[in-house]
Amino acid sequence: MSQENKIASYVGRLIRDHFGKGPKAIYVTFSHPYFSIYVEDFLGPMEKVLLGENDEMSVQHLRERVLATLIPEIKTYVYAVTDLEIKEFYYDWNLANKTGIFMGIISEKDEDEHLVDEYKEKEAIEQEMISVSMEAQKAPEKIHSNKVK
Repeated sequence: MSQENKIASYVGRLIRDHFGKGPKAIYVTFSHPYFSIYVEDFLGPMEKVLLGENDEMSVQHLRERVLATLIPEIKTYVYAVTDLEIKEFYYDWNLANKTGIFMGIISEKDEDEHLVDEYKEKEAIEQEMISVSMEAQKAPEKIHSNKVK
């Protein structure tokens, strides 16, 4: 079983154990220095009731409280399976679509082994990032990009 499948299986079990229902599918991707876990078709029975009463804030609050305990477990398991330490961890939910995303940044000691600071396309890629950011909101104050070896 691949590292990604092991992590997906573990996270699915964690969610099921803590929410009473697991997601339909979980997809795990690593691309140094990032990793993501995409959760598809997930809404617990109690959450369905709360959303039926237009109480999205309670669902968000519930998930925040539960994830506060799950994040350290997920980070520990990722380290055990991949030997990669997660230094930052973020998540977001789309309750209407019943999906979620967990994003992590791998620690610098692991980053350095896989990244190149200077690469041929750097300027063009960073200009495109500025352009897209300006369309969405505003240009970033600073950009730093790397290429995976």
